[in-house]
Amino acid sequence: MLVYLGIQDLTLIENARLEMSAGLNVLSGESGAGKSVVLDALGFVAGQTRARAKVRAPAALGQVEALFELSEEDRRALAPILERLELPLDRELSLSRRIDANGRSRCFVQGSLVPARILGDIAEQLIEFSDQGDSHALRSPQAQLELLDGCAGLEPLRLAYQEPYQLWLRSTVELEEVQRRAAEAERRRDFLEFQLNELAGCAELDFARETEQ
Repeated sequence: MLVYLGIQDLTLIENARLEMSAGLNVLSGESGAGKSVVLDALGFVAGQTRARAKVRAPAALGQVEALFELSEEDRRALAPILERLELPLDRELSLSRRIDANGRSRCFVQGSLVPARILGDIAEQLIEFSDQGDSHALRSPQAQLELLDGCAGLEPLRLAYQEPYQLWLRSTVELEEVQRRAAEAERRRDFLEFQLNELAGCAELDFARETEQ
């Protein structure tokens, strides 16, 4: 659960500190008050590559910090990632990301520098973003199939099927490539045989003329 979000010198915000409580938290305000900036900041610290974040002039550096309280389920999900990074896994987890005036950013987990993709992998287990356009995904056959599999409890079976299916797809592509090359080689051979026969015919014709002379 997100319990704290700190924003400093980012876009329109000079300094903001938000403390969350358990349950529903609502951020409200009139248009232009900065609600979208707060959400953009949350996406920025969540490792989003297209996050709309920039340093607030005239500052040289902007920063977002997020603190999470982890449940047992959260810790189980995050354990492989943090163990690989040799980072501590406690009841609280801190994420932060800084950006300079040139747009270069640095990401931190528990105070340690990490690649942006790691920040995204961790945040994926803790944050879910949704907006008004998300309902359009229901028009996608792929999204419909994923929802159906989830409701039917078929996710383990789908994952078990996925690897051999991907192997079959790769094998099919490789077979088609081999067949294409074989067909090309066959056409090339026919063309060379035709040229060879033409040359042989010319040689026979020249020999016959020389014999007549």
